[in-house]
Amino acid sequence: MIDPIDLTPAQLLWTLAAAFAALTALAAWRDHARIKRRDLDRPGWVPWTGITLLALLLAVVCAGLGVMV
Repeated sequence: MIDPIDLTPAQLLWTLAAAFAALTALAAWRDHARIKRRDLDRPGWVPWTGITLLALLLAVVCAGLGVMV
């Protein structure tokens, strides 16, 4: 198992960028499923669009900082 303390700052930022990119893909997939739902009266309670945008922004910021470090 990798100890997070042994990672360089660039490795940690790129790992976070990958995790946020995966979260972006998951949230976009769930938002698409919410839009295509059969029962329009049950929209759900998770704001997938907001999670998608926030995760994408954080992935870009982490990747940008990972390049700069």
